[in-house]
Amino acid sequence: MTAFHVALALLGWSSPAALPRCVGLPAQGACDCADVPPWTATEVADPAHPPLQADRALLASPDDRSRLAAARTAGHRRDSAAVPALLRALNDRSCDVAASAAWALQEIRDARAAAPLRAALVGGGCRLRAAAAEALSRFPSPGTEAALLAAIADPDPRVREPAARGLGRLGAGGGVELLIHALDDSSKAVRYAAATALGDLRARDAVNPLRRALSDGDKSVRWAAHEALARIPGAGQ
Repeated sequence: MTAFHVALALLGWSSPAALPRCVGLPAQGACDCADVPPWTATEVADPAHPPLQADRALLASPDDRSRLAAARTAGHRRDSAAVPALLRALNDRSCDVAASAAWALQEIRDARAAAPLRAALVGGGCRLRAAAAEALSRFPSPGTEAALLAAIADPDPRVREPAARGLGRLGAGGGVELLIHALDDSSKAVRYAAATALGDLRARDAVNPLRRALSDGDKSVRWAAHEALARIPGAGQ
């Protein structure tokens, strides 16, 4: 049995067909993969099964899919001993492996990951930047807030969306103006995230923009604006 098949067995996958098809792409530069992001995978390793040294070793495997499986395993098990290898994996040649490493670091929530994730948000490929933006909201700090504020202007909506959500989770009052601007984003997912975040922030300055968003062309955005207004004291409708 190869190292790759060992990794599949550890995760409970029956065949390589269960793995995402977007592997082997560079972590730097454009990455136009359209399939489901790797950090949303539903397969979960057995929590009763203790982390194994062999799992961590697969993070250095020459096989992309073995490294991908190992990164996910570390995240599912919240294996803090895998953090150094996962930090290295943020620079992996495979966009899927790098993004899954960011997701795993989000699950483990080790403070050592904050600065490298901020760097990935600036310099990574689109999949990695999106995963880093999602992960950073679990690492509250002034540096994290600044990084997410900058990410609101990212050219890729897959990065702007988790950045907007993250500002709401962090309670980043300094992001209100940018989030109001994001209510007019070309992406409905970003507009939805911005409305939700403004509700999380109870942003009174956003009341009128959110009222205008009640006429958005997308039903989900209208619903998010309605819910946000209900959370802002005195907003009424």
